[in-house]
Amino acid sequence: MANARDGSIADEVFALFAEHGANSYSERVTMEEHARQAAACAREAGAGDALVLAALLHDVGHFLDPADSEFGVTDHGTSGGAWVAERFVDAVAEPVRLHVAAKRYRCHVDPGYEARLSPASVGTLRLQGGPMTAGEAAAFEAESHAEDALAVRDWDDAGKQAGLEVPELAEFRALLEDPALRRTPLALVAVEPDEVTVDLGDGPVRFHAIWLRDNARDDASRHEANDQRLFDVSELPADVVLEAAEVVGDLLHVTFGPDGTASSFAADWLAAHRYDGPERPTSWYVSWGRDDLDLARADYEEVLADIGPLSRAIVRDGLAIVTGLATGDREGASIEDVAGLWGPVRETNYGRIFHVRAEENPINLAFTPRSLNVHTDNPYRRPVPGYQLLHCLVASGEGGVTVLVDGFRAAEALRAEEPEAFARLSSRPVPFRWAGEGFDLRDRRPLIEVDDRGALRSVRYNNRSAAPFDLPHGEMADFYAAYRTFADQLHRSELEVRIVLQPGECLVFDNERVLHGRDGESDPGRYLQGCYLDRDWIHGRIRGEP
Repeated sequence: MANARDGSIADEVFALFAEHGANSYSERVTMEEHARQAAACAREAGAGDALVLAALLHDVGHFLDPADSEFGVTDHGTSGGAWVAERFVDAVAEPVRLHVAAKRYRCHVDPGYEARLSPASVGTLRLQGGPMTAGEAAAFEAESHAEDALAVRDWDDAGKQAGLEVPELAEFRALLEDPALRRTPLALVAVEPDEVTVDLGDGPVRFHAIWLRDNARDDASRHEANDQRLFDVSELPADVVLEAAEVVGDLLHVTFGPDGTASSFAADWLAAHRYDGPERPTSWYVSWGRDDLDLARADYEEVLADIGPLSRAIVRDGLAIVTGLATGDREGASIEDVAGLWGPVRETNYGRIFHVRAEENPINLAFTPRSLNVHTDNPYRRPVPGYQLLHCLVASGEGGVTVLVDGFRAAEALRAEEPEAFARLSSRPVPFRWAGEGFDLRDRRPLIEVDDRGALRSVRYNNRSAAPFDLPHGEMADFYAAYRTFADQLHRSELEVRIVLQPGECLVFDNERVLHGRDGESDPGRYLQGCYLDRDWIHGRIRGEP
């Protein structure tokens, strides 16, 4: 078996599944199929990365010790939780440790739950002590990760369907190797006046004294409630130095001179903010094409009760559909109600709400029955509206096919297949313009925007609103070649997802990532309402995402 300290944790996990994953322990699926299905259920529910990984690894305890019954290892939650805790943060390890207890708890609070368990789960329930007592249930409820463990239990129960198609194990490699989920070992290597060197499990990493002082974690330096800094860098001593440093457990304790300020830094925090070594661009999204988009859908009342899962799905995939809304002949939640789940509508010259239907004198081609090329909206604004909502009120069922393209998947393909074209489009701003009704809106931006580490930030593509390009003469021909190559990527059939919005459904999508268009003549009676929402209202609810 591979060792986590000698190589990749992902390789270690894959080796365990290769050796033990074909076992079934009296279930209808193998252990590997069960793990992949549970993780897929977690993703479908919009769970965060830590819980998806917990769902994938929840039964790893069966791989660590010899089976003690026909059902595998009875106390696999304890052994699996300990194994996971050596490698991953508590948000992953604790739900694994508690998922067996979660079954016993459910049996205590829900008398009908046991009847819904698989025969093998009923068999292990008897060996694991049966339903909890009132005292045991109270102790379980006091666990800080009890709710997460119950969620993993739900996905555990759901992930036992023979023949269900879910992502392969290899597709979880990035999650297994995500530094934000890893438990970081910490050792002190060297202390100099101007910097400290520690080992975070993969070799020495240096941190400057001034950087550590500026990011001190003590109560005098950071506000307890919002973690904002309580001082300005100009207030620090001119000659910040390290007077002492030691490692205790997973904390680096530091004393600064000349003022004697003391602060402690967790290993996981240091690992997440390290700047010594190769830059590591973060991938916060999952790109998709025609064959691999599992479009998230949620009823309005469900989202009203818990907005988190849908928000995570929208940030991850760039889009989702909210159902159970008003239609042309039925009262119900409106598009403003849907937007209000996150924040206020962003008003533009089109108004708070715009109406997508055939108009006699349209101010925009969207307000005609004509087909529309895939595009992002309003690239001439600064800032561009982050999210767009389209609520279908009326549709006859004829026409009205919406075409969706993940601009990030197209940009990824362009970077891999035509790197020079990608470099041109991501480095040269071009003008966009819209004029009408007393407005003349203009902006200059690259068609593909990346951050300083090369990670994708946005895609702008709107052939109707692109103003005449004004690049230098020597660059124009090459730029147009790159532009047309990207346009070809955006129109590849394998990237196009086609849907027909039904009355009472609202499509919410990232306007700086997902291109939308209309295939063929629109349904002449079709009536949609649309609005915009600034991206902070959605992304700001997802901790750790841009």
